[in-house]
This record gives sequence, structure tokens and C-alpha cells, in this order.
Amino acid sequence: MAAKGSKYARKHLKEISEEKKPDTEDTFLDVIYDDISYLETFDALSLDNQIKAYKVLKALSEMYPTTAEERTLASISQHKMNSINMRAGLEIAQNPHYAMSADELHVIRMDCYGCVDARRPHLLSPYYNHFSKNKLSKPLPPENYNLETAPSWKIFRQFKSFRDIENKLKEYMAHQRLNPEMLKIISVQDFSDIIFNAFKQNAKDKKAIFAPSKRNQFVKDIAREKGDELSAIMQAQGVDKRYINSLLNAMKHFGITDANRVIVTEPYFTKRVLTDLKRAKIPCEEYNIGDPVPQALVDELIYADKGYLLVAREKNGTILDKTNFPSFEVHHKVAVSESGRLGHISKVNYRRNFLLVSSKLHIEVLHAFDKLSKTQSAETYQRRLEFTDPSAAFMYGFRKENQIQLNWQDTPEEKKIEEEDEKYLVSYDEVSHELQENRTPNNKANEQSIDVKIVIEYIRNKHRSKRG
Repeated sequence: MAAKGSKYARKHLKEISEEKKPDTEDTFLDVIYDDISYLETFDALSLDNQIKAYKVLKALSEMYPTTAEERTLASISQHKMNSINMRAGLEIAQNPHYAMSADELHVIRMDCYGCVDARRPHLLSPYYNHFSKNKLSKPLPPENYNLETAPSWKIFRQFKSFRDIENKLKEYMAHQRLNPEMLKIISVQDFSDIIFNAFKQNAKDKKAIFAPSKRNQFVKDIAREKGDELSAIMQAQGVDKRYINSLLNAMKHFGITDANRVIVTEPYFTKRVLTDLKRAKIPCEEYNIGDPVPQALVDELIYADKGYLLVAREKNGTILDKTNFPSFEVHHKVAVSESGRLGHISKVNYRRNFLLVSSKLHIEVLHAFDKLSKTQSAETYQRRLEFTDPSAAFMYGFRKENQIQLNWQDTPEEKKIEEEDEKYLVSYDEVSHELQENRTPNNKANEQSIDVKIVIEYIRNKHRSKRG
């Protein structure tokens, strides 16, 4: 059967490649033709051609066959792709249904990036709008704002980053003369607005940073702990050493992984660099052409937004072209939408669940099999490509020598955070039920509750604004 499938592939794909070759490097087609040593053939390809071969195999395996030959080709392609995945430590997982609410997904992403965007008015509840307009006549002490009475805050406090800012939020609410009674009935989005306003630097800000980015901290940690290995892997792929050094520096200091944001600097003083430094009145008399550029000087100039004075150039004097340099993305090994699998949703943003991966692999491979089930209020992955090794931390190719493993799960720091987080575990259904109960009118038949009053006021104001 293998020979038959190979013959069909050879005939069919040869016709396609003769009509129009996708580019001059079509060696990736050898993986399709070869049914015996295809893994060795695949390993010998460049990363770009590996991705091309992988995408063709995926397309062939998923085609709707109309003949016996096509069924054979689809079956062989599926087998090849599964073998490549297995060698790379990947598997196509059919996930159980762990639907996450939109509120939980929002809070998880805030925790991951340590920031929040300005909330659009339509996201805020009428209850919050009511209390924002009808403030107290005089401020109350911050300790009057008991966040334990707030059902929605229980979603936030599952994460250490939000527990750490509770005092700041209490001070902000006290300063704003907000009524503490609102805590019992406001929503997750309302709390996000409070966080944004408490931490924004000025009135025109569209985003507010409230905690260090866990995504960026992961990048810094892996660059500091595995910098030599990262460098060796990229050098073996032929990446310019000047870019590698600059990328690792940007990762260690800023968590930057995008080639477009990296300032590629010269590792040694050149005539051009020394001239530019002198013009900028940067002391450099002690240095000569060919001397190594001290890392301290690189850091000093980059922090002062003067890294351009050290920018790397080609022999003809043009600035180094970064077009073909690799960028990287931070990937959640267990998807944010699947956080419920972990027992505690805060674990999805632990270092051990992050993976630094080539941007090309991230989109073209790791998310190639995504099948997302999404409703208005929740979403979950039904199918996704996942790692078989929980310690996987870096991926720059399918071969194991282009990957790095790190076991952060057993570190004292990680264990301590996990133990603390588990004290605040809560289910979204419990929170929703408690919030609804707090908003439900009292059982007195003729008494109109504050809940109803606020909603009626909100609807009336909305209609007035439309007529106006």
C-alpha cells in the first residue's frame, strides 16, 4: 500500500510542481515522495521547508478522498505527520469540555500581561454606573471596603497579582467616595474599570499597568537561565551572532522577543560606532577599533534610548537587515480556554505552562489543529496540538536538539505560590449564584429593591441619550 500511495503522490505532486513551483527551494516535497526514510529527509530540511512539508502533509491527511489511491495517500500522510509530531514531543489532543467563562478568560489575560485596557462603557453594569454617579458626601476609611463581601472579586483574588493590589484599590475607592455597598453587586468588568482608573498614569491613557507581566518575566527567566543553550541552537541554524546577542539582551532586560523591536548592536567597536559616540558626546576615549563593546555600555545606551549609536551594519555601511531574523512568541501549553483542566485557573500563567517558540512554528504548527468551541459567554478547545513533555520550555524546530526543557514545577518559589493560590479557589458558578442573590429583590411584595431602581434608572437614561 505504501508503494501505491507513494506512486500516486509522485505522479500527482510532480504535475503540480512542474506547473508552478512555490519557490526555488522545493526540497520539502521529498518528504511527501519518500515513504521509507521520510523522517531523516524531514530532519535535513531547513525550518521553513519543514513547515512547508508539515502543512502539505496536514492538507493531504485532511482532504476528502474520492478514490482508493487518494484514501491511501491521506492515510500515509496522516501517519507521517503523526510520526513527526511524536518525534517532536507533540500530540493532537481531543480535549474534554472545560468551558471557561468570558469573565475568567478576561481575568487570566490581565494576570498574564499585568495590564488592563480602558473599559468601554457598554461593558460596565448599571449598578456600577449608579454608584459612580451617586457618591458619598464624605470619604470613608479604606478599611471600610471589605473585598471579601464582593463575589466578583473572588475571581480576581485567585491570582497573587490581584491580591497584591487590594490595598491600593481600597485607597482608590475611598478617595473616590464610592459606596462600599456596591462591592456586593458589581461585576468583573466593573472591577477591571476600578483597577484601570486606580493605576492609569494620566487621563489620556488607554492602558494601565498594575503588575509585572508574567509573560515577560518568563522570557527574562529563560534567557538568564538558558541563554547559552538558546544561543547555540540559533547559531546552529545560521542566525547572525550579532542578532542573537542583541536578542538575548533584549529578552533578559525587557522580555522582548520580536525581531522588529530588537536593536541589533555591534559586539566590537568599529570606526563608525566610535565616530557616532564622539558626536553624541559619549565618553569613549579608552576604546579602540576592534575592542569588545562592554555590556554595561550597551545597557546604558539602550535604557537611554540611544542604542542606535551602536547599531550593527553591513560591510557597505547599511543597517543590518532584520527581515529574516527569527522572532519568538510565548505559548500557553495548556490553553487559557482550558484552564479548568489544571484544577486551579491561576496555574495557566505559571512559568511551567509557558513555552517560548519560533513565531513561524507558533502559528503554522502549534495552532494548526485548533478547533475552538465558542459561545457568547464561554469558550473551550475541542482539539489542539499539545506537548507530551510538561517540562518543554523552548522550541525552535521539530528536532529535540532544537528544544529546551526546564522543570520549574518543583522550585520552592513555584510551590509556595501554588499553595497560597489554592486557598482562594472558587468556582464561577458559585460566584454567579452569590452575585445574583445579592442583586435579587427582597421578599417584601410591595417594596421595590435598589436592584430594580438602578436598572430602571439605567434604561431611562439610555433612552434619553438616544432621543437626544
